[in-house]
Amino acid sequence: MSGTIDGNPITSGDALVTFAPGAASGATSTISASPGSIAADGSSTSTITVQAEDANGNDETSGGDTVLLSSTAGSLTGVTDVGDGTYTATLTSSTTSGTADVSGTIDGNAITSGDAFVIFKPGTPTIATDASPSVVVGGTVTDTATVSGGRRPTGTITFTLFGPGGSTCSGAPAFTTTKTVAGDGTYTSDPFTTTAAGAYHWIAAYSGDASNMATATNCGDVDASVTIGQASTSTSLVSSANPSTSGAAVTFTAKVSGTSPTGTVTFKDGSSTLGTGTLGSSGAASFTTSSLSVATHSVTAVYGDDANNLPSTSNTVTQVVDQQVVSQPTPGMPSVSITTPASGASYRFGQDVRASYSCSDGANGPGIGSCLGTVAGGSPINSAKAGKHSFVVTATSKDGKTVTDTVSYTVLRPSNRFTVSHLKISAGGTMTFDLKLPGPGTVDVLGTAWNDNLATTASLLQPAAERFTFARHHQMAQRRGTILVTVGANANGLRLIEHYRYRVVIRLAVSYTPSGGTQRNMIKYGLHPAR
Repeated sequence: MSGTIDGNPITSGDALVTFAPGAASGATSTISASPGSIAADGSSTSTITVQAEDANGNDETSGGDTVLLSSTAGSLTGVTDVGDGTYTATLTSSTTSGTADVSGTIDGNAITSGDAFVIFKPGTPTIATDASPSVVVGGTVTDTATVSGGRRPTGTITFTLFGPGGSTCSGAPAFTTTKTVAGDGTYTSDPFTTTAAGAYHWIAAYSGDASNMATATNCGDVDASVTIGQASTSTSLVSSANPSTSGAAVTFTAKVSGTSPTGTVTFKDGSSTLGTGTLGSSGAASFTTSSLSVATHSVTAVYGDDANNLPSTSNTVTQVVDQQVVSQPTPGMPSVSITTPASGASYRFGQDVRASYSCSDGANGPGIGSCLGTVAGGSPINSAKAGKHSFVVTATSKDGKTVTDTVSYTVLRPSNRFTVSHLKISAGGTMTFDLKLPGPGTVDVLGTAWNDNLATTASLLQPAAERFTFARHHQMAQRRGTILVTVGANANGLRLIEHYRYRVVIRLAVSYTPSGGTQRNMIKYGLHPAR
């Protein structure tokens, strides 16, 4: 401090007064970081400094305050009291990129004037590719990517192949494969088998991770392109007939091997073109001609090429064409066709079935000399005997060739089932009844009575012991249907009717034998004449 007295300066000396800062304040103290950006590599550091200030913003000039710091990322050392009103700590980065927010307190009060922010920067690796050498269609290609300058990079590399044709790597890729990254190094794609010729371009893209930026190569980069060339082919040629005769058709077939070749094949006779053929899915093309002259011809097949295959020329086929020789065809064998009886057919006993058959001569034959069957055509076949029969027809051509055909048929056994109904016996012993028959045949009727006029056992059509014939009748049936049968008592029967000891008991036996069939019997017991 200085002053005057009576207007004159006091020069004997000034008085000095020192203004000291007050207590440290959280509202004015500051936090700073240097540098504010470090690599996210787990080892780079930034110095965090706290400047203690009093409530009026005056820097503290001595230490002694309690300062605590914390960070949202990385690792922070303990706080060092420098002794001049500043306090320091060291922040080490993590391996994950991001921002660390450093905050603190001084003497228990939060420092609110502002936090320090430190950016953990990711690594910026580089990637370069080296494509495999060029191949022809059907060969395999790969791409090798080298990652360098990263911070222990992880993640993936995606290899994408574009083509064929075009240099902008646009549109759908021809192939994509992904490999896992584990640090700087070299990574190779899966192989891709090419199917078309042309220029291809690889792009390798690193995905990045928490500590490393993503990066990728560019379309058309040096060593990232590969050219796929046309595949070599070979063509083989065969003839359908060699030697051949003049005017006869000959088919030449060329087979082209390559990578699914397409296009056309030109068939040549020396330097002259015979014609062309289009390759099918099997790689074969054909040309047929009947115009080759009588001579020896040198035939080749020339494959043109396509986008994926190179041209090629076949082996030479020496085609010999001879003068045509006319030969007489060999006569064929005659044949037989039997319509009736049908093979395996079944017919009723006695059914009217007429034979029907024919004979034909073979190709180039002289004609039919005879056509003979078991019976003549239009005549009835054998249906009068039940069982299995054979019908045979023999054809003989005029040059003596003979063919025989046989069919089998079956004649069914006739039914012998019949019914008796409306049976009546008059007082005079006359028996009448309706007889329903399945077909023609023989009917025999026997009526018997016991000698003592009592019923006992009897055998059909022959009186049993101690029985006598009361009545007997024989009749022929001409057709299927119902007939009326009348059987009168014989002399012995009439005598019994007139002189019976007690009521007459008659046993009636009916026998039916179908024509060609088996006899069937029916017996009626305990019959009495009317009173």
